[in-house]
Amino acid sequence: MTARELINRGAQELAEQGVADAETDSRLLFCHLTGVSRSRLFMEYQRKMTDAEIAAYKALIRRRGTGEPLQYITGETEFMGLRFRVDSRVLIPRPETELLVEKALELLKKPTTENPAAKDRQPAREPVRVLDCCCGSGAIGLSVAALAEVPVRVSCSDISLEALNVARRNAEELGFSGSFGEGRRGSAEFLCGSFLEPAAGRQFDMILCNPPYIQDGVIPGLQREVREHEPLLALAGGEDGLDPYREMIPRLTEHLTDGGVAMFEIGHDQGEAVANMFAETGEFEPAQVMRDLAGRNRIVWARRRYPQSAV
Repeated sequence: MTARELINRGAQELAEQGVADAETDSRLLFCHLTGVSRSRLFMEYQRKMTDAEIAAYKALIRRRGTGEPLQYITGETEFMGLRFRVDSRVLIPRPETELLVEKALELLKKPTTENPAAKDRQPAREPVRVLDCCCGSGAIGLSVAALAEVPVRVSCSDISLEALNVARRNAEELGFSGSFGEGRRGSAEFLCGSFLEPAAGRQFDMILCNPPYIQDGVIPGLQREVREHEPLLALAGGEDGLDPYREMIPRLTEHLTDGGVAMFEIGHDQGEAVANMFAETGEFEPAQVMRDLAGRNRIVWARRRYPQSAV
């Protein structure tokens, strides 16, 4: 059997199993198995496949046919142009979440008076302190630290120790050092606990968070790739999906420097509610709600006010 015949059979089987991108996934699984790049795949179409390769490929197709996400099968995904390891211990980073990272990077480029890097540290180039809360794979915090034009020390926190192990591996592969040592990309640390608990007694210049925000009643209707394979702990946000925000936003000032920024990913119908939570603290400038490329509310962010004497 040739490679092309095998790929076509794989695509047919995936289509019969209801996989939306059957042809694409069949090709990507072939590339994953053989190490052939996507750009050179067409040059391999007439290659004769061994029995062992055919058996291994069919096993991958069966896994995808049951709804296991492609990213879990290959063990990696791309986010902000960087490669991240992922498996069933962590949520798969979505392209929409890149908006949060892009906004964080934009704010870090602002002049000193608008910068969450804070007045006293910016001239000395002391690293900006960033907390990636509910970090999962670490994609948000590590991307900000890797791509920022200013030095960043990122702290990744999660209630799941298994998720933190994935994030730690990603940091190592991206060139970060541990325990705030010197690494090619900067420095990172990993803290285990619920929401802001691991940050007790500490302050940050920027807090970033993609919390579980899906309503409990919605989860049974999600795609099987999500509901059957991704960690429920990273999805379920309570009856209305807002429990994590209620837990964290009133406590943000304990962990955020004056002029610091807090930024959350949200569900498409949660923008007003989350913005109001910021307003109710009385400690933040008016919260901004940002839309993604599909026109849906995706991000809410706000800056902690400076004390009046500092204005």
